[in-house]
Amino acid sequence: MLNKLTHLLICLALAITPAAAGWLPLTEPSTTPVSNACSTSSGTSITFTAQGVGGANPNRITVVSINWDDSTNAGTAQLTAMSVGGISMSRAASATIDAQNSNSEVWYATNPSGTTANIVATFATAVNGVTIEVYSLIGYASAPIASTTGTTSVSQLYNNKQVALAAASRTINVSTSLSNMTNDFSSACGANLWGVHASQVLRGNNQTLTSTISPTSNNPKIALAVWSTQSASDPFFSSVVLLTPFDGANGSTGSPGMDDVSPAKHGTAIIGSPAQISTAQFEFGVSSLIVNGSDNVSFPNSADWQLGSGSFTIEAFIRPANISSVGMIVTLWGDSGNFGWHLFQNNATLGWEVSTTGGNAFTDLTGGTLVANTWHAICVDFNGSKYRLYLNGTMVSSFSTPRTLFASVSPLFIGANASVVNPFPFNGFIDEIRITKGVARYASDGGYTVPVLPFPTN
Repeated sequence: MLNKLTHLLICLALAITPAAAGWLPLTEPSTTPVSNACSTSSGTSITFTAQGVGGANPNRITVVSINWDDSTNAGTAQLTAMSVGGISMSRAASATIDAQNSNSEVWYATNPSGTTANIVATFATAVNGVTIEVYSLIGYASAPIASTTGTTSVSQLYNNKQVALAAASRTINVSTSLSNMTNDFSSACGANLWGVHASQVLRGNNQTLTSTISPTSNNPKIALAVWSTQSASDPFFSSVVLLTPFDGANGSTGSPGMDDVSPAKHGTAIIGSPAQISTAQFEFGVSSLIVNGSDNVSFPNSADWQLGSGSFTIEAFIRPANISSVGMIVTLWGDSGNFGWHLFQNNATLGWEVSTTGGNAFTDLTGGTLVANTWHAICVDFNGSKYRLYLNGTMVSSFSTPRTLFASVSPLFIGANASVVNPFPFNGFIDEIRITKGVARYASDGGYTVPVLPFPTN
């Protein structure tokens, strides 16, 4: 129990630089502008030879933002096809109102191989000015999740860990830019075209990106598309015994937001009111679980969560509302005689406590510094010989005495203990809880790279 914390062993924190995890290549997604060009050739087929497309990668998406000038100003020079390295591309966004001198579009294709490629743009009738910017996206979904077009400005709703790419044009050779974005390439190209190409990595939830072309005169066009990060597959998915993304409608207390989507499929959580799904904060997806210090959610007891002496990994993302209380995050811990294990917050410190008899309690791991109203990645794992506690990818405590954890028959609680005497409710947001039984995913004193994508569901 936590009231024994004052006289139980507290391990010293270790501050060691995190290293990449070897089990799943989830690294920060990259958005790289790799090449750009202007062509003033006149014709219906324009080829940009040997353009850089970035390093070869099985997950690479090539995106081309393109602006062009209709040589006849007749509104007939629609862009009908694009290819990169012989791979046909798809249109993401098109701003071709009147399809005259200024036209802007965004195209994309899955393009895993090669560091250079010819890019070919095919038009219905002749053009005489074309600008392009080539982007390499790695770690993103193969198709955009949203797009928008406009004349003087565009606005697009976005969520965390997304990227916006835009093309914009005007029919005059006067320097032009897009606000609230990084202008990667801006250039005159021919007599009647100024093309702008911009990108913006997006951070934050339920936000709006608004970008305005400057100046706003001379037939402006803007095309913008947004890509979202994409999860990889999990080679240990068959060992996952709990996975709760907490993705659902705001205020929801049922399925799908409260579902366990692991292969074990423990069903929908039992709600201790007023616990609910909230879209106000989330680390991934569109929502998370909010508990306010007096509630919880739970799943009926299962042997899946009786960890014994085997390897395991328990991880989650939390956003504590304060750092002046004790709060249970995920636990298999009832009243005396039914203690098991729990991962908890003790003021600004993360901790791990276990029982071997159901009545004793050992706080084997404590460390790290939590910050109120800030998302943290938390994790504890055991590889058969060493327990490790991690905060934001850094190992902050370890313990090398293997224990056989008591097989508590308590329900699995999230946001509190099952204990009637000392429930110690957590106050804040919880997202992406995952328990993997039989596998220590990280098992590294050097820490691990915190995933920037939701935990895989396959």
